[in-house]
Amino acid sequence: PETHWTLDFNEFGEKLASVGQSGNVRIWNTSDPNPANWMDDGSPYAHQGYVGVCKWMPGGPDVLITAGWDKQLIFYDIVGQAPMQQFTLLNEAFSFTFLMSEGLIAVGTGDASTSSTGQIEFFDMANGTRSDTYNFTHIPRGLGSLPSDESPVVANHSGTFLTLKRDADGDGWLDNDDAFPNDPTQHED
Repeated sequence: PETHWTLDFNEFGEKLASVGQSGNVRIWNTSDPNPANWMDDGSPYAHQGYVGVCKWMPGGPDVLITAGWDKQLIFYDIVGQAPMQQFTLLNEAFSFTFLMSEGLIAVGTGDASTSSTGQIEFFDMANGTRSDTYNFTHIPRGLGSLPSDESPVVANHSGTFLTLKRDADGDGWLDNDDAFPNDPTQHED
C-alpha cells in the first residue's frame, strides 16, 4: 500500500482526498462513520512526484486544490472529473492558504534541494494570475491566515513564525492604520 502524505476532508466530511509519495490523488468515500467502511473511489489525476498541498475549496462544489514538487497548482472538479485551472509555480509547493476577503490564494514554494530559499506566491482567484510574490530565506513550509484579519502566517523549517501585514506604499504604516495606503508621503491628515 502507498503511504499518504497530505490529506483533507471536504466541508461535509463525506469525502477525503489524500496524496501519496507517487503523486497519485485518491478520493475516499467517508460517508460511513466507521473508517473500516470507507471506500476508495479511485485516483482521478496525479502529479509527478511528491505533493505538499491538498485542500478542498471552501463553500463550493467538490473542487480539490493540489500542488506538488512538479511545480503545478491544480484546481480539479471531482464531480466533473476534469481540471478547472492549472498554474505553473516558481518552485516546489509546500503550503497553501486562502485569503478569501482579498480574493487571493497563497502558495508557499521553495527549492527542495537546499531548503535555503522560498517564497509565497499570491494568485488572484478572479482572473487566475499570479498577483505578487514575497521572497523568504528558507522554505515557507506552513502557511495559514489569522482569523481576525486574514493576515498570512508563515512557519519555516527553522522554527520561525512570521505574520505578514499589508503596507502597500512602504511607508511603515500598516494599511488598516494608514489613511492614505497608496501614498508613501503621508499616513494621516
